[in-house]
Amino acid sequence: MSLSNLGAWGILRLFESGVRFPRVITIGRQSMAISVRRCTRGLSKHGLTAVCRGLSRLKSAQWAESFFEVLGSERTDAMDCSPYEGAALIHDMNDPVPDSMAGQYDLLYDGGSLEHMFNVPVVFRNYMKLVRIGGHVVILTNMNNMAGHGFYQFGPDLFFRVFCRENGFAAPEVYVAESRIGSERIYSVTDPSVVQMRVGIMNSWPTSILVVAQRTGPVPDRLLVMQSDYVKRWEGCPDVSSYRGRLGSWLKAFSPMLFVAACHWSLRRRNSFANRNAYRRIR
Repeated sequence: MSLSNLGAWGILRLFESGVRFPRVITIGRQSMAISVRRCTRGLSKHGLTAVCRGLSRLKSAQWAESFFEVLGSERTDAMDCSPYEGAALIHDMNDPVPDSMAGQYDLLYDGGSLEHMFNVPVVFRNYMKLVRIGGHVVILTNMNNMAGHGFYQFGPDLFFRVFCRENGFAAPEVYVAESRIGSERIYSVTDPSVVQMRVGIMNSWPTSILVVAQRTGPVPDRLLVMQSDYVKRWEGCPDVSSYRGRLGSWLKAFSPMLFVAACHWSLRRRNSFANRNAYRRIR
């Protein structure tokens, strides 16, 4: 696991907005893999001058504790299921964390561990439990074209449904980043329950998802998570994600092959970054 440019960018956005995190926990000890120029691109330089200067001196730093120290962290703990990289806290996140650790941290950062852990619902609740009310969870994980890297790839709807008011969190900020050769395109994601359709992606490049969520209240013993489009259907809302209506019926009767082609085009269009209802490029 490593602190990448995208992960650092998400944390610096929090810092830029005035959030401070004296006590930090990382899931796995995070090695340093950042470029100061790239991870601050697109951010206001107001208030970040001293930080950028401090980060520029970290070129030889091996571990991310140095990054958080520059941001004012007084203590940064790493938790892992093995001590092989020198983590201070040894715990298997497939099991619940001890109650004594609840609310001990201002920031939890996972830079690529979630997809490697089997018991994801328990992992989510551990993350939510470890930060104090007012604290933040930042997760960077796989979204698409990384099958085999870990056990899982995740879609945006999962994070919008997990980090919600009923589970003790404000609505999260969700971003996806498409890693092309020599560049990275970042998009903000709209909650699928708002656009009333599934928000996915069908592309050709490795794509990561970055989630920033703030805890606002108690975390329930059992997380309340339902896929949003099914909830809408149960409530009687129309399914806007399929190629239906008068035009579709006419096209299907007139030319079944043309209807199939139109459905395929519609599917690709909806599940692309050209879908402005779901994605907005920010960098």
